[in-house]
Parts: sequence; structure tokens; C-alpha cells
Amino acid sequence: YVSGTYHSHVYVVDGNGNMSFVDGVDQSVEAPSALVTATLSKDQKTLTLKASGASFRGTPDAVWFPTWSEDKGQDDIVWVAAKKGKDATEWTASVSMASFSGTGTYHVHTYGLVGGRMVLLGTTTFVLSPPTASLSVTALDEKKGSYTVTLTDVVSPSGIKTIYMPSWCDSKQADIIWGLASASGSTWTYTVKVSEHGYRSGTYHSHAYVLD
Repeated sequence: YVSGTYHSHVYVVDGNGNMSFVDGVDQSVEAPSALVTATLSKDQKTLTLKASGASFRGTPDAVWFPTWSEDKGQDDIVWVAAKKGKDATEWTASVSMASFSGTGTYHVHTYGLVGGRMVLLGTTTFVLSPPTASLSVTALDEKKGSYTVTLTDVVSPSGIKTIYMPSWCDSKQADIIWGLASASGSTWTYTVKVSEHGYRSGTYHSHAYVLD
């Protein structure tokens, strides 16, 4: 089951016993693979994995779905064990997305134990959408030396545990403070005080991080 370009030649042995090359042909061949699907629940907390047509290389004794986020490589890879369906051609599994780290593109490979060997059966990818929101500075008070960072229109399918708003002025972030935002309805705010940053003058930077 090797994918790639196959080469076929034709040789003729004539009546005198001589072998002569006649012609050749090349053909690109893709090896069969299982149909692998990865489906996130509406709240993006549960991932359902499914492999159909998994017996093309022989009946698997067991199947796994190694899954990992593209960010930082395979540092969060989880080998999710699958359960066999009505027959050995279909295998399924589910896993909590809390088992992984990060958002963005995820990779799913499917391996089967066939005849004592681990065989790649198929692959797929899916995307875990990050939270989105609108960040702005409100209530700037130069006399008091403070400003308020405001986050609105927060969309996070898996919910919000808390929101951090790190702020700093020093170019090397020596004065960074990870402020814990307060919620009022769907609006999250944090007040940055210059006094807590050594009364530095200049450009202040404020970011917002959502812990879902």
C-alpha cells in the first residue's frame, strides 16, 4: 500500500532467446485510506472522532487517534483509544478538549494494529476557534494617572472562566502586571494605575487573555 508513481516496463523474449525492452509506462497511485472525521460539540468542549472503512489493510485489532494542536508541535499529543463499531470497519472515540492546549488547527491521525504492526489508516484536521472580543481604553484620567481597559462583545463557545489584562510600559516588560478583569454583564474591565508601574511615562500596552 505505497502511494506514489509506479513504473511498469515491457520486455519481449524472442525466438532466439534475446530479451528486448519494448516500452514503459508510469502511473500515479494513491493508496486507499480510511475516512476520518473530527467533530466538535457546539460548546467546543468535546471532540468526537470517527474512522470509516478502516479494514482496507486488514482487520485491525485496535485503533487509536493520536491528536495534537499545531501550535508548538506535538507537545500536547493524546493517543485517543477508539471503540469498534458493529464491525471492524468503523471505529469511534470522544475526548475532552481540556486534554489539549491552545486553539487553531489540530491534527488527527488514525493508526490501527494490523497483524501485529501499527499501520497509518488515515488523517484529518479540524479548527478550534479562539475567543473573539473588542478591546478599548476608556475612562482615561491623567490627573489620577489611570485608565480603564474595557473588553466587550466577547464570544467564547466553551464559556469564560476568567479574563486577564496584562499591562506594562517598560520596553522589556519589567513592570508588567497581570490584572484580573472584573465582569459587569457581558463587559469586562480592569483599571491600570500608573502608580503601580513606577510612575513611568510613555506608551502603555494592555492585552486581554481569555481563560475558557
